[in-house]
Amino acid sequence: MKNRILALALIACLLLSLNACKKNEEPAVTEESTEPTTLSAIVPESARADASYFDDVVFIGDSISEGLSNCEAAEDKMGGAQFLTSVSLSATNALWEVSSRSVHPRYRGEKMKVERAVALSGASKVYIMLGMNDIIAVGVDKAAANFEKLCDAILSNAPDVELFVESVTPLAGEGKTSGEHTLNNATITQYNALLETLCLNRGWHYLNVAEALRGTDGYLRTDLCSDPNGMGMHLTFAGCEAWIDYLYTHTLTDGGMEE
Repeated sequence: MKNRILALALIACLLLSLNACKKNEEPAVTEESTEPTTLSAIVPESARADASYFDDVVFIGDSISEGLSNCEAAEDKMGGAQFLTSVSLSATNALWEVSSRSVHPRYRGEKMKVERAVALSGASKVYIMLGMNDIIAVGVDKAAANFEKLCDAILSNAPDVELFVESVTPLAGEGKTSGEHTLNNATITQYNALLETLCLNRGWHYLNVAEALRGTDGYLRTDLCSDPNGMGMHLTFAGCEAWIDYLYTHTLTDGGMEE
């Protein structure tokens, strides 16, 4: 009987020891990170795309983008891309009705509203750069509001297109003032910030083209500017090539926002 009690006591001690070991071996519980995920509308750098990527792209813009169109036409660098560009075009006057005095772009020889032209083009990707003429005419806030209205008009007529908003490019000089509104690199930066936020809120893509053309001083590089002693905003062929290279290396293949 005494031996049996001793055996039972020994077994109990062994069981207690095993339980203690298991507790010591249990992994520590780690807390999951509660840091919020940061979303960005900016299209990041990517592998260089093939020219065919631009076969279903239509570019919308003013005289800056018209320079890109001329460069592309001369050097055939952007696949089958189409261009809806016009000197002095803005998001503001693009909303006006077409008339003999309006500056709406032409598509297949006919002057028409941008949204109609986009729908007729059959493009599935829209690259749009407008704002230079808006900022000086109506100010930064109204310019951004009109830009959104134009984009909504485009989507109303071509609901399946993907929007790529290009930042307005910097100036080589100090800019100018007209009435109560000023166009300079400071107001361009403010406007671009509003466009980036707009893209984030609306699920559109933002292409920071300006970074490919801006010097360390914040101005448009004079070697890329065709009128440094004049308006200080238009690009040389070298400037357009830098722009094209940026577009080729900032593409999306899945259409998703970056985290």
